[in-house]
Amino acid sequence: MRTITTRAWRLLTASAVTSAAIAGAMSASGAEVWRCGSSYSDRPCEHGQAVDIEDARSDDQRRDALQGTKANAATASDLERQRHRAHARQPGPVLIGAPPSTPASVKPKYRPTGTTKATPKKGKGHSSGDFVASYPTPADPNKKSRKGNGKN
Repeated sequence: MRTITTRAWRLLTASAVTSAAIAGAMSASGAEVWRCGSSYSDRPCEHGQAVDIEDARSDDQRRDALQGTKANAATASDLERQRHRAHARQPGPVLIGAPPSTPASVKPKYRPTGTTKATPKKGKGHSSGDFVASYPTPADPNKKSRKGNGKN
């Protein structure tokens, strides 16, 4: 059997009590409800139409409607719980291009080469330590290639 959360039960009860109180007060006082375009009012308005607010349902129909409402609330609670569980199982954010994280007890299979911090080359006139971009020089067409292309 499905259970309804306390929050859902309170909401269901509050809406049922409020609806019953409003319907009872209006039917007891003999008030009329007027539809004025897309809104409703207790006062007549221009081009408004009177709306019949009597609940013509039988007790069995009201009971069935209440059971349906409870079933819908239980289904909503189940779906919310499932969503929270699925969200908790989701991995955290991943940086694209970042190396995979490994536990401290596992040694990496590769050994990083070179330094991680760029150091300015001496003698180039860049003693400030700022990054300086450079581009490769064009290849000399007279120089032999190291690749073994069979033309040696």
